[in-house]
Amino acid sequence: MRPHRPLPPWKELDKLLRRALEQVKGQPNLRDRQLRLARMMRLSFTRAGKVHPTLFVLGGSSDHDSGGFVVCEMARNLQICIAEKSCKVSKVRSRYSEWWLVLDDRIGYGALDERDRNQLRELIQLDSQWSKVILVNPLNPVSGFEL
Repeated sequence: MRPHRPLPPWKELDKLLRRALEQVKGQPNLRDRQLRLARMMRLSFTRAGKVHPTLFVLGGSSDHDSGGFVVCEMARNLQICIAEKSCKVSKVRSRYSEWWLVLDDRIGYGALDERDRNQLRELIQLDSQWSKVILVNPLNPVSGFEL
């Protein structure tokens, strides 16, 4: 799988992926095959050596639009977002005694383990303007963590 940004909204991407998987699933003698989903993603299919219960198994992915290791990239982007949001609310900050900043995790998508989360917490310099900074997995909104 090779995605390129910007990706379409999940509902649109979900339809494209399902259509591609159905197309490949219907081929009894599948050989190596590549499918392009619009212009933003290419999928490569290779027949496995055995049948898997899920039929499809992710063999790997490559994201040439990524900027580096996930934790470092998240820390860099969080510093930018926190600074921007702090600036945006500065005029109305006095209206409330407590402010929370909740952001979609569009880099890690909730996949960080506890070690990575702790590393991210060490890298982020939170100012006292925010009582809490929370990252939420946009694919599973009940899944998130506090910095």
